Amino acid sequence: MAFITYTDGTSDAGSDQFVKAVLTTLSGRDSASESTEFSKNYDVLTGLPNMTHFLDHAMAGIGKIRGEGKTPVVLYFDLCGLKEYNSRYGLKVGDKQICSLAGLIEAQFGRDQASRFESDHFVAFAKEDQIEEKLDALFSQMRELDGGNNLAVKTGIVRFADDGTRLTDACDQARLACESIQKTEVSTYAWFDSRIQENTARKFHILRNFDKALENGWIQVYYQPVIRSMTASVCNCEALVRWIDPVYGMISPGWFIPILEETGQIYQLDLYMFEQVCRNYVQRKQRGSNLIPVSVNSPARTFCMTTSRMPSRGSPESTACRGSSPTWKSQRVPLSKTWTRWMPSSAGSTRWAIRSGWMTSGRGIRPSAF
Repeated sequence: MAFITYTDGTSDAGSDQFVKAVLTTLSGRDSASESTEFSKNYDVLTGLPNMTHFLDHAMAGIGKIRGEGKTPVVLYFDLCGLKEYNSRYGLKVGDKQICSLAGLIEAQFGRDQASRFESDHFVAFAKEDQIEEKLDALFSQMRELDGGNNLAVKTGIVRFADDGTRLTDACDQARLACESIQKTEVSTYAWFDSRIQENTARKFHILRNFDKALENGWIQVYYQPVIRSMTASVCNCEALVRWIDPVYGMISPGWFIPILEETGQIYQLDLYMFEQVCRNYVQRKQRGSNLIPVSVNSPARTFCMTTSRMPSRGSPESTACRGSSPTWKSQRVPLSKTWTRWMPSSAGSTRWAIRSGWMTSGRGIRPSAF
């Protein structure tokens, strides 16, 4: 209890009047303490357990599921396109989407079995029984909220076997399954399987060994000839990139090019390819072989890249990309400015399209003849 005494100093009070007011402050202090404790363990926006609380307490519930002879699953939820949605409608409306999904997850799986890990990413655990039906019901409810103006939800699912796998590893596997779903406007789910595991390992291998692949010549130039039908002679060539890996063998460009674009390393590949074509050009010239035009493909992102992202001329990075030969400065090689389009071919790889016949010299890009 806290007693506060104050004096009434008004003129018509006659004399000082002491008024005692009794305020219950302990409850207020408890509320502040509880609020701090809540924010430690729960997400303030959605009211769901935060990641730390979930990882500390979820195994008890998972153990109960196993005790019933059932198989637990871990689910990873992600709202599709929230960043663009926030840019268009504002953060308040985006938070409403997050809260709507959080409410549906809590209603479907229970508050103690769910968590908001970060941003629009949620994790939950449940019994495997009828899990797909529950997700379909959640997706349907999400579509119907707020007049249907809602984002799609993609979900990764993994069976959490009692084989020594840690909860954090199961959450990562569910996340990888979720990330395996490409951009979609329809809510859907994917199960974690060996294919996703292999693809993740290959992606990690590419990121880890890209510089080594350039240094050791694992990335090579293959030339696709263009034949003039009237004379049956080669009139042009297109330079194609191939990664001949000691572990994975031939890695398709459809695999490593999107990864390098995502990480911003694609310009290193472009400079490397350009240098190799110039070297081959000089070698053919020195041998006295016939010289024919060679087209070098380059994603549009490289052309739009600011100079601050490119290595400065004479820097170690620039020298590493060009090598010791300065021949690339003086050769004229047709460059094909390309845009990436996800156009699945029979092999499931990316097809590069819309080429314009630009030429280049060491001083810049300009129309020219080879």
